[in-house]
Amino acid sequence: MGALGFSRSRQSLMKIAEASDGHPCEMGVVASARSGEVLGSQTVLKSDHCPGCQNLNLPDRVEGAPNFRAVPGFPVYGVANPTVDGIRAVIQRISGSRGSRSVLWHNMREEPVIYINGKPFVLREMERPYKNMLEYTGIDRDRVERMEARLKEDILREAGLYDGAIMVIHETDDGHIFDAWEHINFESVQTPLEVYKRLEMEGLPIKYARVPITDGKAPQSSDFDAIAANVASSSKSTAFVFNCQDLVSWQMGRGRTTTGTVIACLLKLRIDYGRPIKLRLEDVSNKESDGDSISDATFGDNASLGSNVAKSRSGKELHRAFGINDILLLRKITRLFDNGADCRKVLDAVIDRCSSLQNIRQAVLQYRKVFNQQHAEPRVRKMALHRGAEYLERYFRLIAFAAYLGSEAFDGFCGQGDTKVNFKAWLHRRPEIQAMKWSIRLRPGRFFTIPVAPFTMK
Repeated sequence: MGALGFSRSRQSLMKIAEASDGHPCEMGVVASARSGEVLGSQTVLKSDHCPGCQNLNLPDRVEGAPNFRAVPGFPVYGVANPTVDGIRAVIQRISGSRGSRSVLWHNMREEPVIYINGKPFVLREMERPYKNMLEYTGIDRDRVERMEARLKEDILREAGLYDGAIMVIHETDDGHIFDAWEHINFESVQTPLEVYKRLEMEGLPIKYARVPITDGKAPQSSDFDAIAANVASSSKSTAFVFNCQDLVSWQMGRGRTTTGTVIACLLKLRIDYGRPIKLRLEDVSNKESDGDSISDATFGDNASLGSNVAKSRSGKELHRAFGINDILLLRKITRLFDNGADCRKVLDAVIDRCSSLQNIRQAVLQYRKVFNQQHAEPRVRKMALHRGAEYLERYFRLIAFAAYLGSEAFDGFCGQGDTKVNFKAWLHRRPEIQAMKWSIRLRPGRFFTIPVAPFTMK
């Protein structure tokens, strides 16, 4: 086994720490001796910034801010976890050299993050450096920020044992792990909150918000409300940035960030233009390439899977590819609301706008396709079912949120009426939506399984 618990046949480990300076030369030795409140035994600090993750299809390049992208037509942006210099570069790109536009930065990370010498690091178990630590699932902002403050204290205390240095691990562009010593002082170790406060003190037009969301999961109703409160309380000219980090380096800033940008765009439409939420005619996207837009389906009470069967001139039935509207649950929730079809049409257009790295609807269909590949390994199909169900719930929640924004319940939050009901309370009054959500969690396979045609005797 290697220093990080991986066999060398699985991962090629490189160690660049020197033993001649009196420091331990292996992470295993250092990690075993750790005894901090957060940086405890068998934990490591893994670099959370990977320049090699840059998606080459994105038109923008910002040094230190991988996968930076703008949503066309909206003051909304996404990015993977940046360095401190990367944050500065993003702010300058958005607000200009004069800083004429304020920026509200949403950090969607649930995992404790710390900045060392201007670079972000995340806490990991030594034996599982590529995986999030599960005990932080569902953590709120206050708790994660307190943990980051204690993590900083642990780092400074440990550095005192090694002549002002802390051992960390980095990941190469091809996925290999190596350990290294970082020389630090009190000023060079910062929590994310401290980083953004210092940037604000420097005069940069930035405000900071932390909305922790579990990687791969749908945001909770309270997360929607937190983002809604932030957007509604901001000036009309404010720009909104969302960042996260996915477990796979080439997906950095993909999942939670994309969902955050969709939510922000829906809110901007509602707040700026009122009800009903809609895109201006010139902003509506052209014909969908995947055939799964709401405009391609019927949502009357008699809608059925039969609408997806076309007959050729010879009378033979030709089944088109499975589309998002073939999932009956989505048709049910759409027609549950008086404004459901219109709101979902806007949602789909916004999702397409935010899809430079990932399209949430297509993700559901892609995982469903993998799940139905009978030749695939069971573990692959199981993972596809799990991930597909998570994306289905994410899309399901976004449909409900779009309908909520299209109702009078949100009027009071944007000065357009007296009614002021948050999304969490609005959902609580609709138990049928909660029942639909639980059907996804308890029986996800029913939504992804290909129907088997009945056998007939000849």
